[in-house]
Amino acid sequence: MAFGNVEVIIDIHGDPSAGIFEFTDRLELKWDLDEYPDERERIRVILQEAWAELYDDGGIDVRFGDECPDCQGVGYHKPSCPLDQVDIELT
Repeated sequence: MAFGNVEVIIDIHGDPSAGIFEFTDRLELKWDLDEYPDERERIRVILQEAWAELYDDGGIDVRFGDECPDCQGVGYHKPSCPLDQVDIELT
């Protein structure tokens, strides 16, 4: 197992009527998501549940730095992705 730095982007949709506004948290984990691909989804669920608990909000999206926010390609853009046209590099 080769642990590396994995960027995690957590989008909190918020609820302005309850005083919770939309924002994004970023954190870095030491993990090997490539060796165990199923871990990616398990970690995503754990973080979604934790942030929903922290912010009393069900509108939480979690993605990793190597995932495209538009097409969900991991390490690449899918052919139909609009971000592929502007050449955004995924980490």
